[in-house]
Amino acid sequence: MVSEAVEADRFLQIYEAIEDSSRKIQLPVCHPCAIRKVIWSSFDYMTGPELGFTWETVTATSEPTSSGKTSLSDSSRDDSSLASSITKGCGSSADYEEIDDVYRASLTSASRSGDLDSSTNSDKDSNIHKEEVVEVSPVNAVGDLLVLDETSAKNSEDLQGMVSSGVDSGIVGTVSIYSELSVMGGSHAKEILNVKLNEEVTQKSFTATENCTGKERNVHCVGQADYETLCGLVGENSTVQLSDEEYVAKFVLAEQICSTPMPSNPLIHKLTLLPKRHLFVGSYLFQVNGGSLHDRAMCAISLLGDYSKWEWYAERQRTLEETFMDIIPRLRISHLKESKEDFICHATKEISSVLSVIGVCETYPLLSQNTYNIQFRQTYFGSGKLQNNSFLAKAITAVLLSQSHCVIVGDRKTDVVKMLLTLYLFVAPEWQWLCIKPFQFSYSPYLRLQAIQRIELITIMYAGTESHWPLTVIDLDRQIVCTSSPHPKHRALKLLKQKNDIMQILKRTGVDFKDPIIPKIELRNCHADPRVTNFLIRMDLLPFEKSARLGFIRQFRLMIENSARALIAYIQDISEPDSSYKQHTTSSRWSLWPARKSLDLVSNASFLVTLAEAERILPEIADFICESNNL
Repeated sequence: MVSEAVEADRFLQIYEAIEDSSRKIQLPVCHPCAIRKVIWSSFDYMTGPELGFTWETVTATSEPTSSGKTSLSDSSRDDSSLASSITKGCGSSADYEEIDDVYRASLTSASRSGDLDSSTNSDKDSNIHKEEVVEVSPVNAVGDLLVLDETSAKNSEDLQGMVSSGVDSGIVGTVSIYSELSVMGGSHAKEILNVKLNEEVTQKSFTATENCTGKERNVHCVGQADYETLCGLVGENSTVQLSDEEYVAKFVLAEQICSTPMPSNPLIHKLTLLPKRHLFVGSYLFQVNGGSLHDRAMCAISLLGDYSKWEWYAERQRTLEETFMDIIPRLRISHLKESKEDFICHATKEISSVLSVIGVCETYPLLSQNTYNIQFRQTYFGSGKLQNNSFLAKAITAVLLSQSHCVIVGDRKTDVVKMLLTLYLFVAPEWQWLCIKPFQFSYSPYLRLQAIQRIELITIMYAGTESHWPLTVIDLDRQIVCTSSPHPKHRALKLLKQKNDIMQILKRTGVDFKDPIIPKIELRNCHADPRVTNFLIRMDLLPFEKSARLGFIRQFRLMIENSARALIAYIQDISEPDSSYKQHTTSSRWSLWPARKSLDLVSNASFLVTLAEAERILPEIADFICESNNL
């Protein structure tokens, strides 16, 4: 009844916001994050860019009780062990939440490679202290003034990460993050200047060299006249000042008048930096087809936050993209078939769930990204006879082959914390922020390495199909490690789940469908990777010093990464078609088994671990392998 009352109150707020043309409501969130507003906007050739609706996040007055707090009253005495395992390792007595700097940037830093002459900036630039644009890709880049020309970007095979554009006046900049699923539709991008504190930049060309490619690119400063023209196009110089919502709605979709969305790019991501308005804008653009062939609209969901937090957003962009890849198919069908009020209600629920996941990661991080904060005595590596612990070998294999989509179940919180801290050492750095403290949130397919209550296992069986990779379950009480179906079958289950979600929306609009069978995952026993077993045997030979054992763990992770890179290189080589091969122009026929034998991946567990790491390094390589061979 409480849920129905909340839904009714939310519908009334949305209805009133639409009727009075404010098109804006406040969205309460229990765990706030850097995202302050969410904007829905659309574009078509009849009306142009149009602001649809705005959600402004506010902190909820009363925080609902989490799943762990309601059913874990007997384990509150173990809270001190969790705090001590973290604070003692870092040599301080700070609280658990104070250890992790959740907004600390881990992106590649850039340094200036040329001498800067001084000049006079405009009055509008006097309040701008610093603007840095760095690549999201994990390679190191030298030089902080990079420009990627549209032609060279298409021809460069090594280009990954960010493409920067902007103006030196600091009013607006655009950073496009390219990935296999995320390609910015193409206005000719300029550049973003890095403005040092109290430095003034002349309009010169600088040369920056990237270590990863060794190519030279020239950076050209944009003049004041171009800046005034740009501001005039988006209405910034008009007598009526646009609000942030109106400005974003116009700017994000204005370029679509000369851009044709391609079916191969279902989702376009664009990161816009607005130093004058102290905003970053992360926009997700997608096309909505109407009833007729020519009735097509381009829509965008834009996430707004403080300008100083744009690096925070860039670090989390890939996870946000995964969530919007799941949300947008449901929003498309709701936008086409439901009333405007019902569509906004549906979008509100989806956006609220996304912000809840991001917020809980900021509020209850498991640990800082610095693994030295872990006290080894609180992990399995603080004791001997690891080679005899087959359960630990299976657990480490599980977290590796599931890309850390690992769920831990246990009745004793001390045991749960011990396993969490142990497996955390094998989580990739870009996923560590998605690991949260135990029992603080219900199961989410977007979180990594999470501990839940045993009563939630039935939920995992159905909600686990939404995960972007097969997941694993570790039962500490029963000493059981299970994994879901391999990637090909898991991908089919995920597509079936998305189809069922769309059918449920159509049923609400009066379309008659039979009740579909709800897909669920199938769990099977997980076998230990022989490389993990050998790793534990060698670990027993090492002294108990933290630095020695932590270094050996990093060496093991590097070995897994090198094995994955070797698999990628091998498959790219054998699948490359001959120039005279006319039947298959994109790839030649090839067999997976010789590749596995050549790389010593005969064991299924070893291959699945390597495949998961290869997918992390090169997204969609697993889909290519599955489509070419039967796993």
